[in-house]
Amino acid sequence: MNLMIMKTLRMLIPALCLAVCMPLMAQNSSDVAEVTTIDRHAAQAYRQGEVIVKFKPTSRVKVSASRTGAVRSNVNLVDSVFAKLGVTGAEQLMPLSGTGGPARVKSHTGSYIERADLSKLYRLQLNPEGNVAMYDAIDALKELPEVEFAEPNYLVYTLATPPADGDNDEKTYKKEHLFKEQWYFEAVHLNHLWTKEKITDKRPVIAIIDTGVDITHPDLADNIWTNEREANGAEGADDDSNGYKDDLHGWDFVNQVPELRDNNGHGTHVAGIAEAVGNNGIGIAGANPDALIMPITVLQSDGAGDIATVVKGIDYAAANGADVINMSLGTYAYSIAIEQALARAYHSAVLVAAAGNDCRFINPGKCPVCREWGAPMYPAAFTFVLGVEASNRDGSRASFSNYDDDGPTFSAFSEEQLYNYELRAPGTSIMSTYPGGKYKALNGTSMASPLVAGAISRLLQCKEYYSKELLFGDLIHARKKHDKGLVDFEATYEIKDEDRKPSLQLVTYALIDSIAGDGDNRPDAGETIELWPTFRNEWGNAENITFSLEVAELEDPAIIEIIDDNVSFGKNLSSYAKAKSEKPLRFKINDKCADGRRIRLVLRATCDNITEELVHEFTITAENGVELGGLISEDMTLYPNVHYIVTKRLAIQQGAVLTIKPGTVLKFKAGSAINA
Repeated sequence: MNLMIMKTLRMLIPALCLAVCMPLMAQNSSDVAEVTTIDRHAAQAYRQGEVIVKFKPTSRVKVSASRTGAVRSNVNLVDSVFAKLGVTGAEQLMPLSGTGGPARVKSHTGSYIERADLSKLYRLQLNPEGNVAMYDAIDALKELPEVEFAEPNYLVYTLATPPADGDNDEKTYKKEHLFKEQWYFEAVHLNHLWTKEKITDKRPVIAIIDTGVDITHPDLADNIWTNEREANGAEGADDDSNGYKDDLHGWDFVNQVPELRDNNGHGTHVAGIAEAVGNNGIGIAGANPDALIMPITVLQSDGAGDIATVVKGIDYAAANGADVINMSLGTYAYSIAIEQALARAYHSAVLVAAAGNDCRFINPGKCPVCREWGAPMYPAAFTFVLGVEASNRDGSRASFSNYDDDGPTFSAFSEEQLYNYELRAPGTSIMSTYPGGKYKALNGTSMASPLVAGAISRLLQCKEYYSKELLFGDLIHARKKHDKGLVDFEATYEIKDEDRKPSLQLVTYALIDSIAGDGDNRPDAGETIELWPTFRNEWGNAENITFSLEVAELEDPAIIEIIDDNVSFGKNLSSYAKAKSEKPLRFKINDKCADGRRIRLVLRATCDNITEELVHEFTITAENGVELGGLISEDMTLYPNVHYIVTKRLAIQQGAVLTIKPGTVLKFKAGSAINA
């Protein structure tokens, strides 16, 4: 953990900030209705009077409305809290895809993605005339034994801005052939992928969860997804029994209607980047002109929306067979609801999201130049979502783009929060479709995300993948080979099974002193220590893993004695698996080691076909003294020529005497003290 913190700090040097941190460009007043950016000072903004709550799947809760309009739960205690909070409405957020038995799949980081039961996930409406504060209501719900979690209904926003250079009058581009403006295809070698033979005739479906799509746009109309059961059914009927009447081409969750339009422009622009019609003699081509657009409106005309509505859109996309889900939206507020909803969707779709436009790095810390605190943008930061940064024409990171300061696979967050933005794609002066048959150029990670989403849908038409972690790994490793660090779809396509070499990472390690030691798991002089590492395999299969230990350069070689060397890990690690070793490495600390002595060590690990062995330097602190802690029930004298280490609270029983001779030194561990 110390090394991870050091690595993060090294990434925050002023030189880096001077090179990449620039102020966000001001938004022209004429473009206010067109795009919306994150308000940095309202990162935790939420819908007033709305709470998202998930009841435990095992609870007896069945939410319904009574004849009088009151919301009931079938549980008296829950109903009592509903009444106190003034709950006036409840909406199930995942009625289509939220049910099903527990299951899990592996992500590219080795973590397992659980498919939680979200059948009892609700948005609650509170009486606006009530006197209950939002977080008081949340606390009251959390105290119920039937509740798994409760949280505010946080706001989310589009992630695009107008270009700062040149005239951007959409009339200039109306019905003009603009393929020459799409410089970004060559930047990620996507045009090379178009020449590859397809292995399937199925047209992939990309869900555009956004402000809506102008489905009549001449460059989009032929690629709009159609719900066949509704198309072959009766008008005004719910022919597919999904709760949405006449959802012929998607659904507008803002207005709760099947009629689709885009009152902002953002969603239409995003859709065109991913899947505009090709070879029609007008406008542009999408990253995959063969893909189908599933329009799902979750953001309002000002570009803002909320978590609950986005979750409903995810539910619709997953239930209707979306192969890829694009989310050019985000928030800095962490939501359990959207994390669990996307974890379910990950089982059936590739998830892609924009990293954000505030020039903020993903990890905690403050940039000394732009003075912004680092923070993850959700949902792009989630480990099972491909987070996409934006680049300039020259391949460098766009000045406005959020970025991952410790790379696409490492994370300074906890092992359960492996937050990353994995990819980078063009996001400046991106020409695309605009409502009313027009075209327009916009900047933003909102533009980089659908380029990746569309290209991935094309990649999956040409290359078979047995798991999403292999797809993620190939994309990340192809990016590493690109001369500008961009995602490279030709290089991704060319990767074969034999090209995937294993790469070991140390996740954590445990030090155990149970062999002839005092069992406090702190290294002491003279103790034999067991070292149990946990490794993650980043890419190809790792077989015959072994690890060893040595003292660091210039360290005293006599300070420890290596008992076991070249220890077998005891198991193989498949692609992106992680595990703890089945066997420990053992070493003994010199019994004359000074108290407080810091010992620098190097852990090495290797396996078959590895490109570069793992080398991890770390430091342990050895103790040498008499440990004190607990209850002193008899008289005791402490002398100045002995090292004493107080490891926990030291209590003196009434009648017992503790004598401390002059010159005696006691070292207190954190949380320790002497109580008379």
